[in-house]
Amino acid sequence: MSTPVINIQPRLQSQVKLLLDHIEDAGLKAGDRLASERELAKILGISRSSLREAIQILQVQGRIFVKHGIGIFILDEKEGEKLRETLKVARHRMEELFQMREILEAPAVEWAAERRSDEQLAQIKSAAKALQIATAEVPIDFEKVRVLD
Repeated sequence: MSTPVINIQPRLQSQVKLLLDHIEDAGLKAGDRLASERELAKILGISRSSLREAIQILQVQGRIFVKHGIGIFILDEKEGEKLRETLKVARHRMEELFQMREILEAPAVEWAAERRSDEQLAQIKSAAKALQIATAEVPIDFEKVRVLD
């Protein structure tokens, strides 16, 4: 299987290795479900946020698949390859989407700004302030930012 090269920090590399070693030691195979995030973090002796980072790396590499609310599953080589290809296509489509947003949004904002009322300006300023506050919070609540955007 051709695993994508991902430059990761040594700390994260060791956490990814811990997770891979656990999968191997537990004899888990394609289709098997890993323990819950909380249990895995306890078993591996790492924080849940570190575990999440390791899970993301393995997911990008096509070694595991996360079904939110259901669990983390081991992928076989073919499934992993399909996932990597799907992610490549999705990334390309996202880039195209952002390019279209750049083309369309600036003129739309200009048009709306020229025709806004004082009340609408106050609403825009309020929304901009809320977005600024939401992005300043650590960690960023991306769902809140998405709603405000």
